Amino acid sequence: MLTAANLIRPATLEFSKQYLRLERPEIKGNPIPNPVKFIAFDPCPACIIVQDLDGIKFRCPRNEIYLYTEQD
Repeated sequence: MLTAANLIRPATLEFSKQYLRLERPEIKGNPIPNPVKFIAFDPCPACIIVQDLDGIKFRCPRNEIYLYTEQD
């Protein structure tokens, strides 16, 4: 189950590593978790380049990226 206790904002990002992106819906509601792979840094420090499971690369805000950890 996805809980705030399982989400950690990474201090650094590793190339080709999988992360969880919490996408904010336009309409009020809970963020949608999507697995992404970190591809590259963007010239804007607030954004990064990621790749989704379909292979599509896009920019996203760095503050939407989390590590997911299993906890007992």
